[in-house]
Amino acid sequence: RWEPARVTGVSCPVGTGIVHHPPKAGPALDSIPFAEYDGQLLSRLAKPEIGIVQSRGCYWGRCEFCDYVELYQGSPRFRVRTPESFVDEMEYQLQRHDVHRFSVITEAIAPVSAVKISQLILQRGLRVKWHSYAMVDRGFTPEVFRTMVSAGCEYLVVGLETMTDRILHLMKKAATREDNIRFSLDAKAAG
Repeated sequence: RWEPARVTGVSCPVGTGIVHHPPKAGPALDSIPFAEYDGQLLSRLAKPEIGIVQSRGCYWGRCEFCDYVELYQGSPRFRVRTPESFVDEMEYQLQRHDVHRFSVITEAIAPVSAVKISQLILQRGLRVKWHSYAMVDRGFTPEVFRTMVSAGCEYLVVGLETMTDRILHLMKKAATREDNIRFSLDAKAAG
């Protein structure tokens, strides 16, 4: 039964008026059951890929232009799944559907999460390929990049908007021009 007037975060007409329900906090990400996919549909894809939620919101959350923090009103600014739970789902999907390619669903994976997830993938001997969004962060060291690549990270989609320090400061980005250069060169060197 569809009753939008009872759903939090929704405004809708009821009778002659409008009912507004403010947003409320979303569930803890580790409490969400693993996604279910139709095996027949996956088998029809040339290169099936499964998305797995790693976090909601952004661990930096200060960029002047960003609207992601607005999308999760009512919830904490940043919610993250434990690396163990994330890799558990990756392993589950791999065994259930024999899919080896994964999209990490996040606004930007934190370096500490990326390295822990990578270490778990390597410890469990999972043969997977994955990619994620990321932001330039000093925590992405050459060693972190090498560990990620060893664990199957194929690429990162990086929020690197400019190389001008004045603009980076005005946008409240975490990185400087030099950080952007180092990040890019270290990522390339790691493969």
